[in-house]
Amino acid sequence: MDGFKDYEGKNVFIKLKNNRSYSGKVLEVEDRGDKSLIIIIDKFGKRVAFYDTEISVIEEEAKK
Repeated sequence: MDGFKDYEGKNVFIKLKNNRSYSGKVLEVEDRGDKSLIIIIDKFGKRVAFYDTEISVIEEEAKK
């Protein structure tokens, strides 16, 4: 689970298992025992958080 810490400060595309998808910047990855809580600011400027166990795809986006 430490691998998600590598995404902090980076722009990412994330698709969740419930088929929602987000693009934005990872603000923080919090360790919550056996899970990690990932907090992002999405492309609309909204703060979004979800657990790493909900993620089906995460990709770092290329810098513009």
